[in-house]
Amino acid sequence: MKSREDILKDAESMKKTPWAFFVHNWHVTFLILVAIVIGGVMNIVTLPKEADPEVTIPMAAVSIPYPGASPADVEKLVTDRMEERLASLANVKSISSASREGLSSIMVEFEASADLDTSLRDLRSKVEDASALLPENALDPVVTEIRLDDTPIITFSLLGNVAPDALKAYGEAFQRKLEEIPGISDVQLYGLEREEMQVLVDRKALEGYGLSIGQIVSAIRANHADAPIGSLLADEYYYQATLDGQFRTPEDLLELPVASVNGQNVHLRDIALVRRAFGETESASRMFVAENGEEKRSVTLQVRKRTGGNILNIIDAAKKAAADFERSELPKGLSIVSTNDYSVYIRDDIRTLGQNGLQTIGIIFLIFLFAIGVREAIVTSLSIPFIFLIAFLGLGVLGETLNSLVLFSLILSLGLIVDTSIVIMEGVHEHMKRYGLSASDAALLSIKTYRAPLLSSTLTTVSAFVPMAMMSGITGEFVKHIPITVTLALSASLFVALLLLPAMAVRAFRHFDPKKPRKEPLMSRLMVPLRRAHRRLLDKTIPSRRRRWAWVLGMLVAFGLALALPLTGVLKAQLFPQVDLEFFLVNIELPVGSTLADTDAAAMRVEERIKKLPHIDNYVTVLGASSDITFTISSVAGSNKANITVTLVPKEERDMASYDISDLLRQDLKGITNAKIDVVQLAAGPPTGAPVEVRVYGDTPGHIEIAAKDIEAELKAIPGAYDVSTDIERGTGEFTFTLKRDQLSYYGLTASQVANELRTAVFGNDSIKIIRDGKETPIVVRMDFRDPDCVNDPVTKLLETRDRVTLCASHPTSVADIENLLVPTPQGSVPVGRLADIRIRPSVTAIRHDDRDNIVSVRAYNRADVPVVDITAALQEKLKDKKYPDDVRIAFGGETEEVTESFQSLWNALIVGIILIVFFLVLQFKSYRQPFIIMFTLPMAFIGVFFGLALIGRNFSFPGFIGLVALAGVVVNDAIVLIDRINNNIAAGYEKAEAVIHSAGERLQPIILTSITTAAGVLPLAFANELWGDLAWTIVFGITFSTILTLILVPILYMMIERDRKPRTWFRALLVRLARTAEY
Repeated sequence: MKSREDILKDAESMKKTPWAFFVHNWHVTFLILVAIVIGGVMNIVTLPKEADPEVTIPMAAVSIPYPGASPADVEKLVTDRMEERLASLANVKSISSASREGLSSIMVEFEASADLDTSLRDLRSKVEDASALLPENALDPVVTEIRLDDTPIITFSLLGNVAPDALKAYGEAFQRKLEEIPGISDVQLYGLEREEMQVLVDRKALEGYGLSIGQIVSAIRANHADAPIGSLLADEYYYQATLDGQFRTPEDLLELPVASVNGQNVHLRDIALVRRAFGETESASRMFVAENGEEKRSVTLQVRKRTGGNILNIIDAAKKAAADFERSELPKGLSIVSTNDYSVYIRDDIRTLGQNGLQTIGIIFLIFLFAIGVREAIVTSLSIPFIFLIAFLGLGVLGETLNSLVLFSLILSLGLIVDTSIVIMEGVHEHMKRYGLSASDAALLSIKTYRAPLLSSTLTTVSAFVPMAMMSGITGEFVKHIPITVTLALSASLFVALLLLPAMAVRAFRHFDPKKPRKEPLMSRLMVPLRRAHRRLLDKTIPSRRRRWAWVLGMLVAFGLALALPLTGVLKAQLFPQVDLEFFLVNIELPVGSTLADTDAAAMRVEERIKKLPHIDNYVTVLGASSDITFTISSVAGSNKANITVTLVPKEERDMASYDISDLLRQDLKGITNAKIDVVQLAAGPPTGAPVEVRVYGDTPGHIEIAAKDIEAELKAIPGAYDVSTDIERGTGEFTFTLKRDQLSYYGLTASQVANELRTAVFGNDSIKIIRDGKETPIVVRMDFRDPDCVNDPVTKLLETRDRVTLCASHPTSVADIENLLVPTPQGSVPVGRLADIRIRPSVTAIRHDDRDNIVSVRAYNRADVPVVDITAALQEKLKDKKYPDDVRIAFGGETEEVTESFQSLWNALIVGIILIVFFLVLQFKSYRQPFIIMFTLPMAFIGVFFGLALIGRNFSFPGFIGLVALAGVVVNDAIVLIDRINNNIAAGYEKAEAVIHSAGERLQPIILTSITTAAGVLPLAFANELWGDLAWTIVFGITFSTILTLILVPILYMMIERDRKPRTWFRALLVRLARTAEY
């Protein structure tokens, strides 16, 4: 054992090292502290803030419109041809597609290792090459990169029961106002129909003149042109000459001669109605505000930010612009309401970080106040804000943003960063108290004693986190921000503990008199009986081989029982828990072919039930579209679809979570059977689609549909599964016109001529555009199929004239309308019925492929109290004895797939982390036995975690796994310092058993201090929200149990595994025993 003189020599030797610079130069240290405060605060203010990190997703979408084409035609003529070309792309992981009426949507996912920019360039090149193979009427393909952060950050609704043209004018003016705000990339306007120049051709008049609708289109196109002529030289000046030949008004078009019959011009006014109006209603939106009970028509503006934009500043500016615009521009009766405000969530996260940081500082202060003293408590507590400020400096240097994952990581770090400061401060206190050293000498000696174990423990903790950056997929892109942030925080904690904290301690204790008696702290007095009990336990266990083995075997048995909890299903696993948000979604889908009026009626029935829910602030209903919240090919538009976004009052004003409120609505909606209604409650983490998903592949569409329907029925029977559905979309049927080739030949027609004539008559032609002030207004030419009763209704006439809306749909009402259409031929006009056979056949509205294979997906959601894995396991049990056709293949996706992939990636990362930890431990201890002791205790921490989570009924989720990694760092830290102390005591002359018992007693209070501060520091998170709750409980239960591991199991294993050092003389052993007796 070292004497006081030896200790003073050690302190003196430290004065000549760089470690003493800050201790002896307080003025420099103070300047550095001030710089840290200024720089950290500036970074907190200037760091871009956003809800989710800017994640690069290796995915792109290819959209190819083919207006008027059936899903089968889109598949055959567009999707198959494009997929065939895209299949040769390099670094493609998967290609999925959906062919629906008028649109082919293809999603391409690249390998995570591929360079995204290169892959996108190659994709665009392939798509451009394949465009030559597409039908003539197909529009140009559009390639779009998928971005996780390309979601609206706030939504504004412009409310008012005014004419559509007025609502459109105000909506566009507000849109321009928002687009002027720096940081906003795009503002999309929804809820208004397209303004168009309508040319409704009278069938009888057209037939009377012997004309075709194709001739009308050709005449308009030929006479609609603006073109530069050139320049004129007049009076020695050049003047530009331009031909102004575009139609501007309905009157211009009405005067157009379209043909000459018997020497007389036939004008467009003779055969058609021309008007400028809004198109037929394909979508509509309205908003209900609970405060005043009013429901008004609305247009919706969704705001998106640029990459790197500060979400808080942008939203604040957008809200100010909305308030200014409402005050100065809008007339009475119009108002603006904001919903889906993502700044609320980021502010909640920042507030949670601040509150928990202050709570941790307060907890550390109180614990140190009772354990050591006032000044020690103040100095240690001050280290936390400096650590965080340095971390914020690092985040700024690395170009990170302040998002939910970064804040999550900083909160996670609260349980890790305090250890180093506690160890150093406790060491300073110990050296001043035990050896009567000055503050300066005590600080230097504390650095000398603990620098190696603290450096090693920090490196091992960092090693546990860094491999997480290797995770693959979207979850991997999401998670990589955790190791970056945690590494910065841990590095900052080591810097503060070894360099700044000792200097702060010297300053705080510069007037400390070691000879002056000090009252024993309260916690030290309370620790006396615990210390004695701990000593008695080790005195009985360490010398006894039987007792040592009993402890080890007992821990192994407990470890086996703990592992059995997740394997047997007692402890459930899930990826991310449901979280309490301020909104949820409702998707409504009627049978395909339903009119918008039918969909509106169903939506109103749902709205009546929403109004009865507690804590409703408002809801926005959009007719004609469903909500799509994932990166999948899904049907998101149609007259049979609607979606409702329900916004709740703030969390602090309600006593129910959003998922409980949505579950109430879900139960209430079971009585509505004429529509499929999905109540969607979002979960934390990146989007993964429906929690439960079964993919059915096959060569024969009929086989996979039968299998999918059977799986859907089985899934509906499983408790806890709800909103079970397939993505089979059956249409009302498809009329097929089979041309008679002999008749075409007889009349001198081609199939394309007949097809173009029919397409223009039924679907319309909108290829001619009027361009004015940079805006395009299409000239839509179609046959007038309007219902005469609707056209002649006085109210309808008034509304269509006053509001310029289209209320009477112009669609054929029977197949006879098409059969009787006349097609001009060289031999005179003939009806379509003479040229083609017409029959009706079943049809689907969407045909889906996955890597060019036919696929049908069965999806379901799970109740909050039923984990996804339970539902999946129950379904797999039901399906194992099912016999389906040989070509049918079944695969499970959804959260089950994500859980498997993500946890597999995490386990792989953990294995790499363990290898790195072992490397650093071997490097420090220059031994294989002592690292083995530490690594043996790591999995034992699972015991406390698994039993604790099962006891309180929580699931083991992804955040819980992150907590387990953090826990490993804490356990390793304490074990490293304890083993280092044992080695030092053996080197000082203790025998092995005496060194083990004595060192465990010396480290008893510091280890308990770190355990209490770590557990208490993260405990408030358990009640903050569901996402952080699993993390907090994992650390609390794990740190509690790991304290036992460190104080009992590590000494036992050291005694069993580590070899005895060289024997000492009886005289030195006597001195050590006398010193130990005096201390105890």
